[in-house]
Amino acid sequence: METECDVITNVLHRTAALFLEFWKRYSARLAHRWDVFDYQPAAEHPRPEYLAKLRGAKRTTVNYITQTTEPMPSFWTRKVPAFVSSWTLVVLMIMVSVVAVFGVILYRMSMTVVLHFTEEVMTG
Repeated sequence: METECDVITNVLHRTAALFLEFWKRYSARLAHRWDVFDYQPAAEHPRPEYLAKLRGAKRTTVNYITQTTEPMPSFWTRKVPAFVSSWTLVVLMIMVSVVAVFGVILYRMSMTVVLHFTEEVMTG
């Protein structure tokens, strides 16, 4: 015995499977057109633009795949600005949420008081 929910779920699953099959076909077509079937990102050397940005890096590390020496970015110049900006945004969004909840509470309290006083005026 099938219900309406079973039918909807079945349609959604078939749609998802169809989408995935078409996506695989599209991805294979792009890989063939761009000639990147054997692309392995782990074996790729760093881009020259990236190496130019790291020219002044003091520390180096050995890439365990290519066994070449590569400059290692400084923690303070690469990680800290992203960390600070992302956490600032998270804290800002939390504060906006708290202010919105507080505003709703104040609105409901004020409407309760106004409705209470209008009931007193109406009843006499």
